[in-house]
Amino acid sequence: MMSKLHSDARAHSLRDTKRTISQAFGGRPFDEIFEEFDEKPLGIGAVAQVYRAKLSPHLLPRLHEEGGTDFKKNFRRKVDVLVKKTPHQGVPSSYVAIKVLHPKVDRIVHRDLRIMHFFASLLNLVPTLEWLSLPDEVAKFSEMMRLQMDLRIEANNLGRFRSNFGDRTTVTFPMPYSNYTTREVLIEEFAHGIPLSSFLESGAGPFRKEMAGMGLDAFLVCIFS
Repeated sequence: MMSKLHSDARAHSLRDTKRTISQAFGGRPFDEIFEEFDEKPLGIGAVAQVYRAKLSPHLLPRLHEEGGTDFKKNFRRKVDVLVKKTPHQGVPSSYVAIKVLHPKVDRIVHRDLRIMHFFASLLNLVPTLEWLSLPDEVAKFSEMMRLQMDLRIEANNLGRFRSNFGDRTTVTFPMPYSNYTTREVLIEEFAHGIPLSSFLESGAGPFRKEMAGMGLDAFLVCIFS
């Protein structure tokens, strides 16, 4: 049932998407940003939806000029979190994935979190339920949800993964384009892939051992990086 929130939530309008993306590109008219833009979202989640598009050629040089140092400076100026440099790896495709937050989603999420906290505190008064520490669990969930409200953090995480896994041949991560990434819009290199759920539904078949090995490798890299 929770998968509905991940890939089958209610979409916001194309007009809202165009307005938000135009703002991310400094107010540039939407029609000047892309050569192609698939109006049907690739996926719709609880806080955002994702599109596939092809950037106009005259916008690409600005993207390719972002070295690791520029990414770090741009990100620190936008959001006050610890960052690591993004590796400069070749020239990406002009096809990009665009993640756009739903309009006013922060208000909705904060409202829902307040409701959750109220009921968690209420249930915590029941003598047999206080051991669950429901208010603490809600607080942790709230922190996770608030991080999702700023797509610059997701762009930074992509950069960190690209750096940590830079010497791996079995795992790749799309390049985030920090020049055009804002709190409400994430622009990243478009990468073709198969959802993990497809493998899980079929039991992964002959790929089970390889996937387990890659999963263990990724876990160890994240722990020791």
